[in-house]
Amino acid sequence: VLQSLPAEDAVRAAHLAEEYVTLIKELETGPPGYIKDRRSIAKPILDSLAKLILETSQKIYERQFLPALQNPNGKRRAAVVLNIEYLARALRRLEDAGRRAGGFEGFDRLRLAYSQKLKASLDALDGGGLQRHDIIRLAEILLGTEKAMALTASSAQADPHR
Repeated sequence: VLQSLPAEDAVRAAHLAEEYVTLIKELETGPPGYIKDRRSIAKPILDSLAKLILETSQKIYERQFLPALQNPNGKRRAAVVLNIEYLARALRRLEDAGRRAGGFEGFDRLRLAYSQKLKASLDALDGGGLQRHDIIRLAEILLGTEKAMALTASSAQADPHR
């Protein structure tokens, strides 16, 4: 069974996670015959993979995404924003793969962490590095359009001058 995903390379980790989940799902739903046997073999592998994807996602979030979000350099804003969006897209791909593998609860908690951090970032904008539209875009990537809109609405109610 797979022991690790490359947390230092978010896009590669996402790609590998997607490939492994697809491969195992294909084995699970192969040609007619011993489907029950295949499912009993695939289920623990998918469970293990979902756990590994979640652990990798948490590492990327904590070690790369949060530091980038907390240290926006106004002079290099465009490059910083591109890097953060790059990480957000990889995190979203990892989440999708993890959910396909059957890991829902952990990813629900991680989504809640994303939402809380992005709301806090919106509430703490100071005109420096990241701008409101940057954070809204990140929320859209990580949480989807509806959740991003709800997040920005709750932030706007907190501070009507934005």
